[in-house]
Amino acid sequence: ERVEVWNNVLHNHPKAQVVVGVRSSVYLPFQNLGLVVIDEEHDSSYRQFDPAPRLQARDTAIMLSSSFEAHTLLGSATPSVESMYNVKQQKYGFAYLGERYANYMPPLIEIIDLKDKQHRKQMTGHFSDALIKAIEQTLSEGRQVLLYQNRRGYAPIVQCTHCGTVPQCPHCDVSLTFHQGSQQLRCHYCGYSIPMYKTCVACGSIDLKTKGVGTEQISKELSELFPNARIDRMDQDTTNGKYGYEKILSDFEQQETQILVGTQMISKGLDFENIGLVGVMNADALIHSPDYRAYERSFQLLLQVSGRAGRSAQRGKVLIQTYNPQHPVIQQVLQNDFKGMYQNQIEERQSFSYPPFVQMIKITLKHTNFNRTNEGAEWFANALKEAFASKKGIEILGPEFPLISRIRNEYLKDVLVKVKPSELSIHHTKEQIKRIETSFQSISNFRTIRVSYLID
Repeated sequence: ERVEVWNNVLHNHPKAQVVVGVRSSVYLPFQNLGLVVIDEEHDSSYRQFDPAPRLQARDTAIMLSSSFEAHTLLGSATPSVESMYNVKQQKYGFAYLGERYANYMPPLIEIIDLKDKQHRKQMTGHFSDALIKAIEQTLSEGRQVLLYQNRRGYAPIVQCTHCGTVPQCPHCDVSLTFHQGSQQLRCHYCGYSIPMYKTCVACGSIDLKTKGVGTEQISKELSELFPNARIDRMDQDTTNGKYGYEKILSDFEQQETQILVGTQMISKGLDFENIGLVGVMNADALIHSPDYRAYERSFQLLLQVSGRAGRSAQRGKVLIQTYNPQHPVIQQVLQNDFKGMYQNQIEERQSFSYPPFVQMIKITLKHTNFNRTNEGAEWFANALKEAFASKKGIEILGPEFPLISRIRNEYLKDVLVKVKPSELSIHHTKEQIKRIETSFQSISNFRTIRVSYLID
């Protein structure tokens, strides 16, 4: 099918007048491109992390259309900070839609304070009494419910209550996730799996406790709370088959499924008229991830998932469970305050030198030998610091281990280069880094270290 599409585009076939594609469609051999539309331009899945080429498909598509002098249209209800900054710099034009399609009412968003609910003993498993009541009411009206939880599996951690041992993946620096359906412990990075332990591997105790919550556990709790409701789950485990994805969505569309529990897959693009309630099980995991885009991503995701509710004449409702109801991001989602979020983010990024004020190049070094990775990263970072010692507008940070420092038996170490394009040519910087890499590869001890780049 790919070859067929390629040939159709190459020979300007009438069939290929309009091409709808994913990231890889930016490589098609266009002859006479007139318009590029990038839908949900803020979406993080436009960035390809592995394997190479590690492109940002949105930016690549913008460059592609400019080389054809074509028009480009970016669409999003929650634009990315970078795109909004380009609007403010008058690089991009801006069209604002002030109301929802067909004048539907925006959903009613409510925040549930989990700390308070636990204190008052009003929690059943991971569900607050308010969420249970809202689900009951929505189902009694004959409408459907969407529940969002950003982890798959049953529980991300299994721990022995006696000695505290947590089963780890032997190939990666992560704990194994428990999947109850298959009674397995699995690594979500390399795919390693083993049968679930009956006793602790370290002390032999039978008191094993799960910590954290995944979509599988939410589905199980739901089936106990609502035994008569038809519940389905949508995550990487249930959509593995060829038509898994389509079957889950068609069942939901034909209203055979009453409650759908899912990961980020359900947060974007779904348009079902009968959804009366959207529940976010825990908004805090998103907000507190260690990434400079965490607040922006949380705001976008919570607003996008809220947008699935009430896409008809009947008004929808959104309930967000959180331990931090006063958190600025939660408050901005509550008030649909995109301007406030953008203003906060742009000020923070200017103070701490992050995109869009600098261009970041993350250099990752990988090797199976811990010491060699360390030595190589030190050498590379020192060579960079020497090469750019006299230059202004560049900052070199690291080397430092990332959050997960070993994946598939390879140790990782990162060096971060921040360049201010106004003060130093990006092109010149890249050439200099490539020269350093050539010298690095000529040292026999470092030749087996793999070097990869991620440009942000």
